[in-house]
Amino acid sequence: MPARCVNGHDTPGGAACMYCGAPLVPAAPIPRSAYAPPPQPIVPRPGSGGLSALAVASLVLSLFFPFGAVPAVIVGFIALPRIRRRNQDGRGLAIAGIVIGGVVIALGLVAAVVVFAVGGTVEEPDSTENCRTEARTIRTASEALYASEGRYPLTMDELVDANLLRRPSERYDLRPNDHALPDLVPIDGQCSGVTVPGG
Repeated sequence: MPARCVNGHDTPGGAACMYCGAPLVPAAPIPRSAYAPPPQPIVPRPGSGGLSALAVASLVLSLFFPFGAVPAVIVGFIALPRIRRRNQDGRGLAIAGIVIGGVVIALGLVAAVVVFAVGGTVEEPDSTENCRTEARTIRTASEALYASEGRYPLTMDELVDANLLRRPSERYDLRPNDHALPDLVPIDGQCSGVTVPGG
């Protein structure tokens, strides 16, 4: 630090002025400017608080389809502010848990809508179309018996014995007509009111 002699010469230091040999006066400290910025606080580096257990739990829960999806989203949203507040690692894990859980929830809702929408179009076992189809099958088998043996069946068992039906109908019974195609009679009203074309 430079020093000044009693005569006002600045000299690099030592015991006396190198210009005049006069004794040196120690230099006064340089005052800090009023405009100097204040010292900056020490900011901890990101992630110095360790890995967030909640973030890990969110990601792991999201992998347990479909039951872990809702808890994964909840735990992920709880983890995010704690990660920021405690300066922890794992923000990406929490976000991944939220996203995966959200996608699973969305897919579950879409699947539920599709199942209910399609479920309404599935035919019931005793639907009108099933009744018509079975009636046509019985009439065709009766005509096939007439073509091969020259007579119409009196019972369903005759059609089964002739290998024209696999089993007797659970919806219809036969009422024989004299030398004509037998009438189909609904059993227990299952197919009552169903009109069969050609019959």
